[in-house]
Amino acid sequence: MKGKCGWLMLLLSLALVRGLVYLSVIPPWQHYDEPAHFERLFWATESSFPSASTEAPLSLPLEISASICETRFWQKSSLSGTAHQGDRSCDPLPLPYEAPPPLDKLGLSRQPLYYYLSAPLQLLFRYASVEVKLYVGRLMSVGLYILIVFLSYSLLRDLFPDDPEIRYVVPMLIMMIPAFTDEMSALNNDAGAVAIFSLFLWGCVRLVRYGWSPLSLAWVVVTAILALFVKRTAAVGVLLALVAILFSFRRLRWWFWAAGGVLALVLIAFVFSWSGSASWYEIPSPSSADVRVPFGAPWGGYAVCAREGRYLAQELAPPQVEQLQGQTVTVGGWVRATSEGTVTFPTLDDGTVHTHTAAVTSAWQFHAMTVTVEPEASTLQVRLPSGKDGEQVCYDGLVLAQDEFPLDEPPQLEGLGAERGVWGEKAFVNLLSNPSGERGWPRLRPWVLDLISKSRILRVAGGPTLFIQSVFDWKRTKFVYTPVWRNLVRGFWATFGWNHLWLGWRYEDGYYYIALRLLTALGLGGAAVFGFRHLFLARDLRFWQRRTLTLFALAFLLVWGIAVMGYVHPVLSNLRSRPLPAARYAYPAIIPTVLFLFLGWRELVPCRWRRFLPVLVLLGIAWLDVVSILGTIIPFYYS
Repeated sequence: MKGKCGWLMLLLSLALVRGLVYLSVIPPWQHYDEPAHFERLFWATESSFPSASTEAPLSLPLEISASICETRFWQKSSLSGTAHQGDRSCDPLPLPYEAPPPLDKLGLSRQPLYYYLSAPLQLLFRYASVEVKLYVGRLMSVGLYILIVFLSYSLLRDLFPDDPEIRYVVPMLIMMIPAFTDEMSALNNDAGAVAIFSLFLWGCVRLVRYGWSPLSLAWVVVTAILALFVKRTAAVGVLLALVAILFSFRRLRWWFWAAGGVLALVLIAFVFSWSGSASWYEIPSPSSADVRVPFGAPWGGYAVCAREGRYLAQELAPPQVEQLQGQTVTVGGWVRATSEGTVTFPTLDDGTVHTHTAAVTSAWQFHAMTVTVEPEASTLQVRLPSGKDGEQVCYDGLVLAQDEFPLDEPPQLEGLGAERGVWGEKAFVNLLSNPSGERGWPRLRPWVLDLISKSRILRVAGGPTLFIQSVFDWKRTKFVYTPVWRNLVRGFWATFGWNHLWLGWRYEDGYYYIALRLLTALGLGGAAVFGFRHLFLARDLRFWQRRTLTLFALAFLLVWGIAVMGYVHPVLSNLRSRPLPAARYAYPAIIPTVLFLFLGWRELVPCRWRRFLPVLVLLGIAWLDVVSILGTIIPFYYS
């Protein structure tokens, strides 16, 4: 017992030291959204403990901006060090508040828990400078970081009582991940989300292991609800709580699982419809109207329709764009509207938007145009707009072909998918996929879209439909996931600041990131092997361990999936102007993630060498930490 307590105290002491080091070496405001989070914390403190004077609160924008200027924020936020943005935060300075901002505008009415937990500590430094208050806020996050390390040890002690290697190595590995420590020492509600979600997962472990009790049930339910009020990245706790309660039943007969499977299929059918048109994406977000509509169309039995102010877009993959750079292409198709008017069809975007104004009626008409693609084009996108005031406009027999073709006669399409044809007595290959909407794909039903749009927690940029459809369109969108995967691995292990500071200050991949990608892929692959061997074949784990690991796998998939889906839709290739998903949004699942990585590595290492694995893993992460602090952060900010 003394040995275990000694190890835990050493672990927590190291966490405190590392947290304070990262808190100190990162200059003010050099974390994700720290000015905005500081403002929320400030007003959470003021609303909880109002002061007699309103002068200082109303001047807050001036104080923050002055601090940003004094600490050379813009220069330190640019890898070039030349401050290409200039001192734009200094001239002109923002105006003071005319009145305290509404809490709803600051986001405090949605997920306020982290800020109200941090508010009492701010009271001790109420009249200090904003920099001091910022570091005090960071100190609260460091306290939560230490709590997370303690929770990881306690959780794994209960989950693997007979495997001390896991409960010693995995918490140490979590504690020493440089990017994780960096984020947990920032003034950011990510620290609160990870702490609450880790406490929730520990409650789930105890509920599944020991069964129902008033304490364990309240533990899981209360922490799942609290997660809703910290950050939406932890909101999946509500769904996982239901699964944990289900898994806590000792004996579930086969018919129960069969009924659950049938219910899941019915729920999927109830939530999704097959009214989307494959390869065509609704921009900026899916509407409640069907995209794939049965019609007596010029080609096939369906047409592709846009309305409610949206437009449909299909973008070629990069290899296709490279082949068409500097080449002449012809784009066209059949179009009709519910009433007479005009639409900008065809529309082709190669960096420059090329349009043709077409007069449309309720009868099908063919329109086309010829465009010379920009020699340096990095994207090529065909757009199908809706009509005036969002009126429905339908399209069919769409064509994008290399070369110049007659615009006054329609092509003769061939094949079920209209992949090729003859146009002006000249054969062509249609570069568009599903050009007449004959193939469908899933869309969320209108009532689900309405629920998501009204929910402050479920609402994500564009909704989940675009992400789900991009997965179905894997053949054309898989190229987008490569930079997404690379950014997630980098961000999980070692990127700093506002994700602008990488190991070695390199935007291109260095040896460290190549090695980290390889190790991450091996860990995840080994975790899949571990699950297949020990959960399905050998079944050498206890039943409650198998259920808990299944719950952890579900948590891993949901948290990481929502982190990707909620902040970027990997649909279009113009990634330079589109934000990539950040790994910090998946940190609530840090315990399952690191656990599965370690289990995967251990599963792939031959038995006779496994005793060396913990030492190698800890030495490797310690070296990464040294490179991060001494080789990256300090030279960049202080040289």
